Amino acid sequence: MPHLATTSREKLEILYYTPYFGSTLCEAIGFSPAVAEDLCHVTTDPARIAEADAVLFHIPNMKEPPKLAKRPGQLWVGMSMESDANYPLQCDPAFMRHFDLRMSFRRDADVPMLYIQPDLLPQLQARPWIKARKAVASYFASNDMALNGRHGLVAELMKYLRIDSYGKSQNTCPLPADFGRATKIETIACYPFYFAFENSNAVDYVSEKVFDGLVAGTVPVYLGAPNIDDYLPGDRCIIKVSDFSNAKDLARYLISLTKNQTEYENYLAWKQKPLRQSFLDLLASEHIPPLRRLCLKIAELKNRK
Repeated sequence: MPHLATTSREKLEILYYTPYFGSTLCEAIGFSPAVAEDLCHVTTDPARIAEADAVLFHIPNMKEPPKLAKRPGQLWVGMSMESDANYPLQCDPAFMRHFDLRMSFRRDADVPMLYIQPDLLPQLQARPWIKARKAVASYFASNDMALNGRHGLVAELMKYLRIDSYGKSQNTCPLPADFGRATKIETIACYPFYFAFENSNAVDYVSEKVFDGLVAGTVPVYLGAPNIDDYLPGDRCIIKVSDFSNAKDLARYLISLTKNQTEYENYLAWKQKPLRQSFLDLLASEHIPPLRRLCLKIAELKNRK
C-alpha cells in the first residue's frame, strides 16, 4: 500500500504499525480522505515512527509488547476486534499498560468500534420473507475451533433437527454462488431460525452474526455475549441458548414454534414496533467513521496535554 502521509505538520499523523492479520490495518478501520483533510493523515511506513503523533498496533498480531522507542508525547493505540477470550493479552494489565488508548468492540474502550452498521435501520424494518426451506435452521461458521462449545452444540442439535450448514465448519449444503454478506442474508432469510453462534462468550463481543439474522427477518438463536440484550433492537427478537438446559430442550422448543405460527410470529413482531432507544443510540454512535473518532480522541488528548 502506498505511503498515505502528507508533509503538513498542521495535522496529526497516525502510523499503522502492525498488519491486520494478513492485510494492512486500512482493511480494518479504513482510511477516509475526509479525515485527512481536516484532522490527521495516516502512514503505513514504519520509518515514520519518530514523527508519528500516534502509533496503532493490532493486538492479535502481537505476542509481546512493542520493542520500540516511544518518543515523549507520542500515543500508542492498541486495537482489536477479536474476542478477549481468544486473545487474552487484551486483558493482561501488564501488556495493556503499554498503550495509551484502546480501540475495540468494547463499549468501554477509549474508541469503541462496534460490529453494528449505522445503515441497518431500513433493513431491520423490512418485511420478513416466506420461510420456504424444509430445514428448521441455517448455520454459517468458518471454522471448528471455538471456546464456547458451539461445534459440539451444533453436532448435538443435528441429532434432533434438520440444519442446513453452509460454512466450512460442519458443512451440509453448498452455496451455488457466494457474493458475501448479501448471499448469506438472502439464504438465512428463507429459514425460520438462524444459529448466530459466536466463537466465544465474552462481554460486548457481539459480531455481525446476530445482526445478519435480524436483518434477514429470521429468528436468531444466539450463543455468545452474556450482555446481548444491550444490543437488541426490540423485545423478544432472539432465542438465547443460555435459556435452555441442553440441546434437546432447545431443539424441542424450536420444533414447537414451527408448529405454532402465531407463537413464532411473536418473535418477529418487534419489526412493526418502535426500536429501542438504546439500540438507536448504538447506531448513532457508529455514524462517525472509526478513524475519525480515533483522530478526534487523539486531538483531544494532545490539546489537553
